[in-house]
Amino acid sequence: MTVLYDWPVHGLIAAAALTVPLAIVLLTKAAYHRKLLAPPSPLASLRWWAWAGIALCMLHQFEEHGVDFLGRPYHFRSFLCRSAGFSSLKSCPASAEFIFASNVCTLWVGCVLAALYAKTNPNLVLTTFSVHLVSSFTHIVPAYSALARGESWRTAYNPGLLSAALLVLPCSLWVLRLWWQQAGGVATGKPGRQGKPVGFLTKIVRLAVALYSGVCIYQTAMMSLAWRSLGIVGEDGLFAIQLGLGLLPLAVSRVLMPSF
Repeated sequence: MTVLYDWPVHGLIAAAALTVPLAIVLLTKAAYHRKLLAPPSPLASLRWWAWAGIALCMLHQFEEHGVDFLGRPYHFRSFLCRSAGFSSLKSCPASAEFIFASNVCTLWVGCVLAALYAKTNPNLVLTTFSVHLVSSFTHIVPAYSALARGESWRTAYNPGLLSAALLVLPCSLWVLRLWWQQAGGVATGKPGRQGKPVGFLTKIVRLAVALYSGVCIYQTAMMSLAWRSLGIVGEDGLFAIQLGLGLLPLAVSRVLMPSF
């Protein structure tokens, strides 16, 4: 087994390792908050959620690309190709390299950048979790549609659905709520300095742009499959596109917060 197939296992191990310090910070600060009236719980911190987002993403990816709830290993590729209209895996351009690139280069890169720059650019956290939010709906909507057609839950289930519905969706909505309350009015990228509060309309625009960037990342990834099948781009080009998509949240956040 190569890294192209066993990367979800490595991600799960990394997620477990990252969960330990996150839990320690959460429990420690919760205890100090009760006794000494310390700062609020990390659950109200965009920085804490930025790091938690890495573990959340990797845990979701294990159900999606590792072993799903029905015990099927690496089954998402079949679901993706079928959803994209390809009759067989052989004719589908969603290769193991594409799956690796779209998850490791796009999502891991985006999550790590959000964690590293969360203190100075909370809009990057917003944009990254907007990508997670869009991703959750790509699992939930097809499942709901299948159930509405009368299909059984086993048939309606797709790899990654449970973690998307129970973890990714609620956590993403919570982070968007935190951003609206805490960072929506911050207009500076310098640590420890708050800028002038911005208006309601500006917040709406920033939130809309972040959400739309999540949609664009998903759509561009799907379009790159079509480009690959038509011979417009090769494997190297497909890989480069996914890496570029991983950097898109950073670029978008620079537009949302130019002083970063």
